[in-house]
Amino acid sequence: MKYLIYPNLILSLGLGAKADLFPNGDFATGNDGTWEEASGAGTYVYDYPATGGNNDQYGVIDHTANDGGYGIWVANGGGILTLASLGLTAGESYNFTQDMILLGGANIGGFKLDFFNGPDGAGSTGDIRIDKIGDGSTWETYTYAITIPSGVDGIKAVPLWGVGSVVGYDNIGFDPNPIVTLPIPNSDFESGSISWLELKGGAATFSYPSIEGNPDGYGLIENDTNWAIWVANGGSPITLDALGINSGDIVTFQQDMRIFSGADIGTLKIEFLNGDTFLSDSGEDRPDIIGDGSSWETYSFPVTIPDDADRVKIVPVAGANSSVGFDNITFTTSPPPPAPGELTSPEIVNGTIVEWIANDDQKIHQPQFSRDEVTWTNFGTPIVGDSVQEAFDPNGAPFYRVVVSEPVAGEALINGDLELSNFGDPACADSWNCVGSQAATLITTDSFGGSNSLRLAVQNDGGGAPQTSEIQQNIIDVGGSITPGETYNFSFRAKQISSGVSYVQNFRVQWLAAGGAEVPGAAPFVPFSGGDGTWDEITQLNLVAPPTAETALIQIFGATGAIAGEEAKGEVLIDELTLAPASTTPDTFLTTTQAPGIGIQFPTKAGVNYRVEESEDLEEFFPLGAPLVGNGENAAIGEDDIQASKYYRVIENAIIPE
Repeated sequence: MKYLIYPNLILSLGLGAKADLFPNGDFATGNDGTWEEASGAGTYVYDYPATGGNNDQYGVIDHTANDGGYGIWVANGGGILTLASLGLTAGESYNFTQDMILLGGANIGGFKLDFFNGPDGAGSTGDIRIDKIGDGSTWETYTYAITIPSGVDGIKAVPLWGVGSVVGYDNIGFDPNPIVTLPIPNSDFESGSISWLELKGGAATFSYPSIEGNPDGYGLIENDTNWAIWVANGGSPITLDALGINSGDIVTFQQDMRIFSGADIGTLKIEFLNGDTFLSDSGEDRPDIIGDGSSWETYSFPVTIPDDADRVKIVPVAGANSSVGFDNITFTTSPPPPAPGELTSPEIVNGTIVEWIANDDQKIHQPQFSRDEVTWTNFGTPIVGDSVQEAFDPNGAPFYRVVVSEPVAGEALINGDLELSNFGDPACADSWNCVGSQAATLITTDSFGGSNSLRLAVQNDGGGAPQTSEIQQNIIDVGGSITPGETYNFSFRAKQISSGVSYVQNFRVQWLAAGGAEVPGAAPFVPFSGGDGTWDEITQLNLVAPPTAETALIQIFGATGAIAGEEAKGEVLIDELTLAPASTTPDTFLTTTQAPGIGIQFPTKAGVNYRVEESEDLEEFFPLGAPLVGNGENAAIGEDDIQASKYYRVIENAIIPE
């Protein structure tokens, strides 16, 4: 069956259309802290006139200086808005709206959503700019149809400046009713660049002619000898459910292409993911050119969806040193093979069911056990909610408690969990730079959480030349931000593999002013050592961002001295980096009740889905507990021991509903 993909429609709704507003979305109280003003490099002036809006008070971003940089607001004072608080659901598509008027210049503003999973960044729509309505001189409602990726539980709403212009904004919000969309947004480029993330490694240019496509609008990449790609859906993965396909399916993707100059046709790459974890891709093999390539032709790219994939990225790739047009990305699919089998050797264990009553649906509840009421150890997964909650401890302990903590908000680092890979450098993590004479590498064989970690490893050669391995992130360069005057805590996990003669390890959080200059009073490098074969937490607390700071530069490195020999080496793994505002609310504790329990304990593979089921007759099975994603450690799920005969099984590569 063939699926013909049409674009998401970007419509201008009438001014009478109703929408839920973001906090102070109508600027009725000016800017009382509900809108974070953020700008970089250029000159931007923010104002909040009391009259003249599309309902009295409104907001203005003035970029008359037209000197580059960026100027934005971030809703909710820069904090993450949870989907639950907005009444939105991950995986659904919604119309986000804002009223705008052009008060000076020629360019209307734009809009962006940043996506989060807890405090961790989970992608972005990128800057969305659509044509102004009329000459822009009247209040009009601009609508942005956006799909919220699966696995996301929070967003940041970001109105964008008008380049070199003065733009008024009012009534910034969203329609909470999901809209029906088709799976590959703007797949025929009729809406220009909407939903296409542009990435390149050289001087390539992207354009979107409105005529001479197949038919009408199309996308054009004029490329030099370096790489240039688009990524569909604003760079975010598209779930297999949204495409109507399954893991294991044989899918033939198709795209129309035409060579306008040069000799090389483009291609299409499909990246396979499980959650945010990159698994593999289809490669960039070029198809044979049909004819001389000068006419629109349909090219096919058959792929098999890996069994452990649950989403894909669709990536049109430019022709080398050529100008190639792209249009009409579609696909056909074949039925999947049989469903994955079950694990046959889980261990049935007796343990303890620990139960407590949570009374705050915004806080995190982490069960812990202790042998002596001095040292406490986490077990089970953190739970958010305000219901009766429980966890299963397969070992049993004399003491239990539940730690109640505030969710971390305002995370400054991007991709601190390292689960996103890098388009331009697959050996590194997205938003990080891996540098040094022996550059750090992204690995999937060991991690503290999720599937990935970064490996810093150095080894001197026979000549004794010193070696370095380092990871870096300049927060503002990758879309993050800090707040001057805010107090931050920095932490990461480190696992020491080796530490030989002359080897040193250091980290630093350095505050930088506009333009990258170090803020006076440069922060020193701090030595550290990871756990001896275990994951230790390294922390630096109460770091105050100076008033002149615009960004933070994070550096972690290992280096050897100038000595020869086999022992002139060192290796450490890094994971779970965070730079977040220090909490002013101390943890509290809940008491628990305990009861004998019985359940299943089994080893897991990082990033693999599991579902535990129980049965009384080996014919009809029912879920036991919630599905889970493996992290490479043992997992356990149990229930009250009611002395009844039960059978248990564990399904590996289980399909977990979104």
